[in-house]
Amino acid sequence: MSTALSPIPLPCRPLSIALLEDDAELREQILLPGLRHLGFDVTAMASAAELYLQLPQTSFDILVLDVGLPDQDGFTVTRYLRSASSIGIVMLTGRGGAADRVHGLSMGADAYLAKPVNMDVLAATLHSLGRRLGSGPVATPTPQEKARPGWRLH
Repeated sequence: MSTALSPIPLPCRPLSIALLEDDAELREQILLPGLRHLGFDVTAMASAAELYLQLPQTSFDILVLDVGLPDQDGFTVTRYLRSASSIGIVMLTGRGGAADRVHGLSMGADAYLAKPVNMDVLAATLHSLGRRLGSGPVATPTPQEKARPGWRLH
């Protein structure tokens, strides 16, 4: 039996995030650049119709969506996607009441966050969900992670 230690491969692929938010300023000025800066591969959309057109073409790990959309509410999108796929779903909405949270989670959301959300909390939620879903490597390593050796016993 060998007890040699060998390096653990570092993650190499960022999570692929579909961002469905109808507020253009929030989507384009805050969420999209913030998530990209934190290492996520993000595709932003403004309506459920855009998402439905994009889904057959792109394999997303997680969907971050608002409840208030111009063409279909986020609860309906969640219910549909949960019945048709295993995509991770994080609802990010201004509707932070307990009844809305329970409804979103009951429809199949994996997490429900109220706006305004701290970007670090959103990123931690996405990483946690990515790990749970087994979406492969979940993030590009930080410089600190690259410098830190990882070992496994085999």
